[in-house]
Amino acid sequence: MKRIIITLMAVLITISLVGIGTYAYFSDTETSPATTFTAGTLELNGPGIANFNLGTIGNMAPGDKTGDAVIYIQNVGTVPLGWFGDLVISGGNKLREAIYIDYALMQFEGGSWAEADDNFILNGRGSGPYPGEYNKFADLSPFKVLTLKNFDGGPFMNPGTGYEFMGALKPGYAYRLTLRFGFAEGAGNEYQGSVTSPVNISFKVDATQVKKEALKLLVPTLADAPWTEGWMNGQLANQTP
Repeated sequence: MKRIIITLMAVLITISLVGIGTYAYFSDTETSPATTFTAGTLELNGPGIANFNLGTIGNMAPGDKTGDAVIYIQNVGTVPLGWFGDLVISGGNKLREAIYIDYALMQFEGGSWAEADDNFILNGRGSGPYPGEYNKFADLSPFKVLTLKNFDGGPFMNPGTGYEFMGALKPGYAYRLTLRFGFAEGAGNEYQGSVTSPVNISFKVDATQVKKEALKLLVPTLADAPWTEGWMNGQLANQTP
């Protein structure tokens, strides 16, 4: 009889333990949507810069002026960029003393700009709100105009870097730069002929991210990358949707 009771108790305990395993608790699982990372693009509009080309302008004489050369510096990528522009001049070391920038106008295109058009060179001299630095270099010439010799690499925007222009652009925004050149009135016979010619001019634009580390990497001679970064961010802030 004891053996039967003990056996029955063992069976009941076993059934109880098995039954415990059948209970369940409330539960739930949720998963967030996936976060996707993609790389943006930093890209300038190449054809807009290539538009600068005036071709060959032959047989210039003192007092002559060229037509307008127009450069579109446009951000066709997907991230903001900062850019540095260089008027690249080669050849004609003597003629550079008499060929000058007669006219320079910076305009702002794409979206909405809190920025007024800047006609910063007019009749060969500084104009607009900040003429002083340009006129300082114009006065180095006996012709009192901003010659290629004195403009090239001047410290107008970035002292010591070799770049004469700079800016910053959100995607879709653009600078429209118009330049016109002239042959200084009063230039004498020493500037005649093939001995002093030709002068070749192209326009180069380098761009990078608007971060002081990136700016310094692109332009190692940039003296004050934090200031440049701040100025460029100010330009970006002036571009509103």
